[in-house]
Amino acid sequence: MTPCSRLCLLALAAALAAAGGCASAAGGARGGSTVEYVAVAPEAAPAVVVARPVAEVARPEPAPAEPKREPRRPVVERPAEEPASAEVRGASHLARVAPALRARGLALYRRLEAEGIHVRFIFGYTPYTKRSRKGPGGWATWHQFGLAFDLNLVDRKGMGDAKKHFAEDAEIWARIGAVAQELGLVWGGSWRSSYDPFHFEWHPGDDAVINKQDLARFLRAAGKRGKDVEAVWRLYGDDTPPEM
Repeated sequence: MTPCSRLCLLALAAALAAAGGCASAAGGARGGSTVEYVAVAPEAAPAVVVARPVAEVARPEPAPAEPKREPRRPVVERPAEEPASAEVRGASHLARVAPALRARGLALYRRLEAEGIHVRFIFGYTPYTKRSRKGPGGWATWHQFGLAFDLNLVDRKGMGDAKKHFAEDAEIWARIGAVAQELGLVWGGSWRSSYDPFHFEWHPGDDAVINKQDLARFLRAAGKRGKDVEAVWRLYGDDTPPEM
């Protein structure tokens, strides 16, 4: 039953009660009997619970996940590598010299570097040209057959500068010459005549001066123009120690 229907019934009951009171008075007058009407209090209307939608509470969006960071790699300092033969100062001058001489030249370079003596190769092979008379080194030079090279100190700009400061560099050149001789090289600084501390040769068994007989032997092997220098190298074999 709806609340409205219930109220209507209560109002009807109240009207009937009022009418009954009047009838009782009249009836009592008429019949002498008393009719009691009891007014019934209306029941309290039950509480009506209205379900209302609960407003949705805005939920904060979850914070985006931080990207995974890779652990930093420790910086490792690499030791300086020993320079390759291509990085040797002036190494191009060794391109056309005998392999046995090249090996000794590089061994000399490494040993000097280890001792703090810094040099560079400044001269190696040069083509053969006929001499009309005997000159320094004889009737030819060992450079013309790929059996000699020259050095200079890194601090000296050229041969003129090297000769100008030779007095103050004499001890250094003495050490360079000593190491060269230990490696089986002929050092021009050991000559009494034609003193040349910047010059180094390799020709085991032959004198430093090329005489006419030596030149004839070389040209028989290399040709009249001396172009086949490798044939001259084979005259000396290759006694390069394995460690070189």
